[in-house]
Amino acid sequence: MCTFFSEEPSYPEHTQERHLSRVQQVVITAIRATDLTLGLRWITAGFHVVVGADGAECQTSNKPIDVDQAVVEWNERILLPCELSSKVWVSVYASFELGPMLGHGELLRTFEISGGELLDRSEKSHPISFQPKQQEVASPCTSLFMTVEQQLSDENDATMLCPLTTLMSSDVDALILRTDAGHRLLARYCRTQNNGDLDQSLSHFERASDLCPMDHPCHPAALFNLATAKFVSCQVNGTYLDLDIPISLFQDALDLRPTGHPD
Repeated sequence: MCTFFSEEPSYPEHTQERHLSRVQQVVITAIRATDLTLGLRWITAGFHVVVGADGAECQTSNKPIDVDQAVVEWNERILLPCELSSKVWVSVYASFELGPMLGHGELLRTFEISGGELLDRSEKSHPISFQPKQQEVASPCTSLFMTVEQQLSDENDATMLCPLTTLMSSDVDALILRTDAGHRLLARYCRTQNNGDLDQSLSHFERASDLCPMDHPCHPAALFNLATAKFVSCQVNGTYLDLDIPISLFQDALDLRPTGHPD
């Protein structure tokens, strides 16, 4: 628990500063994003937000939305540091599977902001607006608004999102890093048309597939990612006779999904 002391009456110049009592906490109670599907080149399964502060990360639920849905909102509570000057990192992702997720997905937006500025923007109803990325006419996620409140602490509050665990094996860590790198490079290739990015993306997805054995719950997702990169590569290089390879991988990924699976 963080403790803050009240203002000293002998320092009137500090009367505008925010101070929290020892029983208050700073909480994100809602996140609202607009135009998440704007300009997307892939069919995504859902979207989620990762909020990090003080070395810990919290991730919202992975929400599926309609292509023409302009706004998506997460009403999940995320605890922020008591110290309002603390930095908060926020990232918005498009995911390619609803569950289980392999890696974070494609990074749409990311920024750093202080807890105090988030609280101030919330009180003034000022969303964070984004411009199109370099070499893009339109980019997904044009704005993000986070409702932030100062509330009395409740140690038994079961609605607060728990930080993501960082305890994982080296193989799982490598699998996630390879997958995230593959998505990042493939997205960059779509913007820049740099074939080197496409080749590296394919290499990362191939390695991720090697790290994901048949009995791994994320094996279908690894096959799907590899199939997507190979499909794009066939189109770019004009090797249409090789399209049977990504098509076969897509089919394998589909066959491994049980009937009724959300993906």
